[in-house]
Formats: sequence, C-alpha cells, structure tokens
Amino acid sequence: MLYLVKSAGYDEKGGYIDLLKIGYAEDVAFRMTAYKLHNPTCKLLKTIEGTLLDEARVQYHFRKYRFSGYGKEWFVYNEEIVDFFNSSPDLSTLEDFDGLKKIRKYLSNFIKKIIQIYFLSEVFSIERRNFSDFKTIEEKVEPIYDLIGITIGTSSDVIEELSKILEIDIKTLKRLTKSYSGIKEVDQVLREFRKLTQFPDKMKLICTSDLNEDNRNRLLQKVPIEFSKYYYILGPDQCKAVSYRKSLLEDKLNLIEPKKNLGMIDTIYGEFLPGQRYLKSDIKKKLGEIYKEYDYEKTAKACDLEEYFKIKTCLIPNKETGKRDQGFEIVKSWNSIEESTADAIYEKFEVGKRYSKSLIKEKLTKIYSDFRYDKTAKASDLEEYFELKSCLISNKETGKRDNGFEIIKKR
Repeated sequence: MLYLVKSAGYDEKGGYIDLLKIGYAEDVAFRMTAYKLHNPTCKLLKTIEGTLLDEARVQYHFRKYRFSGYGKEWFVYNEEIVDFFNSSPDLSTLEDFDGLKKIRKYLSNFIKKIIQIYFLSEVFSIERRNFSDFKTIEEKVEPIYDLIGITIGTSSDVIEELSKILEIDIKTLKRLTKSYSGIKEVDQVLREFRKLTQFPDKMKLICTSDLNEDNRNRLLQKVPIEFSKYYYILGPDQCKAVSYRKSLLEDKLNLIEPKKNLGMIDTIYGEFLPGQRYLKSDIKKKLGEIYKEYDYEKTAKACDLEEYFKIKTCLIPNKETGKRDQGFEIVKSWNSIEESTADAIYEKFEVGKRYSKSLIKEKLTKIYSDFRYDKTAKASDLEEYFELKSCLISNKETGKRDNGFEIIKKR
C-alpha cells in the first residue's frame, strides 16, 4: 500500500514549510502510529494500492519536487502530487525509475541461481515433482522474468513466486537460497584463480581463501582435480610448508599414497559406469574388495571415486529400509575429460569465422576450467582441433588491428 503524508518542515533559512512524504507499507495504520511518536505534525492524506516498485516509480515521477537532503521519500508540498493520489492513478503507466535496470539484472540472475541450486539439491532428488530435467524447470519458471519490475521487485517476491511454481514451501526454498551468497563468494575466488598463471599462486589461493568448508568444497569441484587432491590429502599446512610448489607436493604425496596398479584402475573403470547411481556404502564395500585384490594398502572411502570420475551427490531408494540413502551419481570418467574438452571447443569455435588470439585464449581458459583440464590455455592450442590461418582483426575499442586466426576446417 502506498501512502501520502503531510508534515511540517523548515527550509534552509529556518522558515516553516509544508512537506509531503511518499512511502510504502504493508500496514499503513501501524506505520502512522510509529511516525506520530517522532513527528506529531504528520497527517495521512491518502492511500492507494501499490508495491515497493510502485513506490519507487511514483517517487521518481515527482523527483523535481524532492526536498533536498532528506532522501527520496520527502517532497516540497505540491498540489500536483496530492491530485495524483486522489485520481486513482494507473501506476503501470509511469516511467521506469533510476536503477530498475540493475534490479531486473540482479533478480534475473537470482532466479537462475536459485533454480540451479534447487535442481542440484537433495530436495529435487527426493521430490522431482513434474520436472524431469533442468530444462523443464526453466520453461516453467520463464513467466517470472516478465513480472520483474511490475509485481516482483525484491528477492522475497522471487522466492514467493518460485515456491508456488516449484511447489515447495517458502521455508525450504529460503534454506536453499542461503547458499546463494556462498556461490557468489566461490565465483569471485574462481575468477581470481583463472587470472593466475603459476601453479604455486593458484594452490596458495585455494588454501588461503576465506571460504567456509562447504564453499571451499564447491570451489574444489570447479578446479583441476590435482588441486583438490593436494588439498584434501596433504592439507593446507603441508602445502604451505613447501611453498605450494607442485614437484614438492608430489614428493610428499608419494610418501603417503601407495602406487596404483594399472590393472586396479581398469577394474575400477569397469566396475563403476558413467550415468549410474551407487550407494556410498556399496561404493566403499566394492572399492575395499578391489583394493584388497590388488594389495593396495589404503582404507577405502566412497569419496575415493572422485579420483577416477566426475561425480555428484544424490539420494537413492533403499529397498531394505524404504528410505533414501546418500549416494553418488557418476557423471563421466576423468579419462573422458579430454574428449569432452574437444566437444566444447568444437561448439564454441565455428569454421569460417575469425577470432582474435586474446579471445581464443579467454574462451579456452574457460573451457579448460569447466572441464578441470590441467593445461594453461594458449591461442595456438586451437591448432590441435582446427586448420588455422593467421589474420588481422579490427578492434573496435582501440581502433587497431589485432593478431588472430581464421578457422579453415576441423582436424
């Protein structure tokens, strides 16, 4: 509900003037009671239906009457404002206010992140509802984007709408959204990680970043697997003790980790298949049997599977108990990472097009990071996948011509 309040005020010279306050409150009567405790001269003139976004629109519409120094809510008394409130106005016809573009961008990103979190959560694994995959969730949620700036203006509005569409109670959805800020922290560290070129600097960033345990685990799932191996097995203190140098970390690791038998690795790849789900208890049991068969002196843990596969947590029905137990779904083997990287490169680069070397390096760096492919990106890497021809490409920002490659055909 929007309200218009009249109040006494003073100009710069100390003279008495009338002021108007345009505000928003769900309970206007309660808000007025609070106002009068501090400002007994205030008087409620009119209320009209409206949202927080409508409040910002109306305030922006009358911005030329704002009372300087008192924020966006206070205005010098003017009959035009009073008449507007008395005319039962159509607030949707008002022009967009400053900052609405930023709000739309933020809330659009917020929606995308929340449905990603929901899709990857145990809540989705258990309930599934009417959504078979992530695409069906996106399609169902699509209408919300059109409401941003009209009836949706805050993250709370988003959560309320999403709870209806996804058929989840608001309390559960709020619990899932708590990890949103954590994801932003992880993304920030990941951007710093990608800018670094030296292994010790990258390892140091992972060990020293101010992240909680959950967020650090999220980070380690997004970087090449060797970083997570050193962090989890050696720990941050031992990594620091050797100045994060890869050769010395590997020496320390060899003192701890027994050597893997190639036959054992082949057996693991044959026993566990991409696309399948396994209970953690079954994984631990089967790995224990394989370790014993090949005299591999290590206590089996379900998470050992991360050394061989890209995995994600899931819940699996337990026929014996009737409940759902913790498990892992195998996404792909690390042996297939190079193949997946190639597919991504063929998707991002088109035959017949020209790319500057800086853009090629930027795209390859992102692809290598996404697939945890341990390689420093160079523009010349593209020669492994395409026949290239050197060229010069116009740079609109600098007005100069940059070195680049034209893609002739696939290898």
